Amino acid sequence: MAGGRVAESTPRFTPRPLPCDNGIVTANPYRSLPSVDRVLAEDVLAPLLQEYAREVVVDAVRRCLTHARDALANGANAPAPDDIARMVVSYGARTWAPWPAPVINATGV
Repeated sequence: MAGGRVAESTPRFTPRPLPCDNGIVTANPYRSLPSVDRVLAEDVLAPLLQEYAREVVVDAVRRCLTHARDALANGANAPAPDDIARMVVSYGARTWAPWPAPVINATGV
C-alpha cells in the first residue's frame, strides 16, 4: 500500500449471488422486496386509498415492508407485492377500525 492506495494484487470482495423466488439472482435478498410505489399500485389497496389519506396508507405499507425485512433477516423469502398489499389491508382493518366502538350500557340489568 503506497500513498493510501490499495495494491493492485489485493483481492476484491464479491458477494455470492443468492437465488430468490422471483427467479432473479441477487447478492442482497432485501433487493427482492417491492418498493412502496409498487405495493401502492396493487388493486386491493384502491379502496383504502379512496377512504384514507394517502400518507396513512403509505405509512402502513412502510410498516408492513419493515415486517417483511425482519422476516427476511430470520430466513424467510421475500413476499410478492400483492402479499404486502394484503398485509396492509389486514393492518388497516385492525388499526383503523372505528373507535370508540359503540356499546350498550347494561348497568343494573
